[in-house]
Amino acid sequence: MNGNYAVEIERNNVTARGFFNYVKRQLAKKGIQIFVEDFDTFSNPPQYSIHSYSSYVKNGVLFVSNNCGKYFEVGGGEYLFKSENCICKPFEHQYCVKNQDDSLFNEIIEWNDNGDGNGHGYYWTESRLAEQGE
Repeated sequence: MNGNYAVEIERNNVTARGFFNYVKRQLAKKGIQIFVEDFDTFSNPPQYSIHSYSSYVKNGVLFVSNNCGKYFEVGGGEYLFKSENCICKPFEHQYCVKNQDDSLFNEIIEWNDNGDGNGHGYYWTESRLAEQGE
C-alpha cells in the first residue's frame, strides 16, 4: 500500500510471537509490510539503539542536531531525512522519519510480558505523503 494510511492494533493476553504474527497477517491484508521484518529481530535485535536527529539548511550550510537538540554545523551536503527517531530494544521498536519533502513514516511495535508468558501488544503505523503545492 502506498500513500496515506494509519493502522493501530492492540491485543491482550497473547504471546510475543503470537502478537507479532497477528500484526504481520493484518498488515498483509492491507498490503502493508511491517518494518521489523521477523520475530527474531523483534525479540532480540542485532543492535540496541536509541537515537534521534533533525537537520536544516541555512544559507547553504547544513546543521544537524544531536539527541539533546543541540545543532552542529556540518558543512555542505544534505541529510537523507529532516528528522529521525529510533528505538530498537527487545520487544520494543519505534521508528519515525520525516523526509525532506515533509512526507512521514512512523511505526511502533511493542509487547510487555504479564509475567506468565502472555502479555499486551501494541502496534501503530502511519504513512503520510507530502502535501502537493498548487
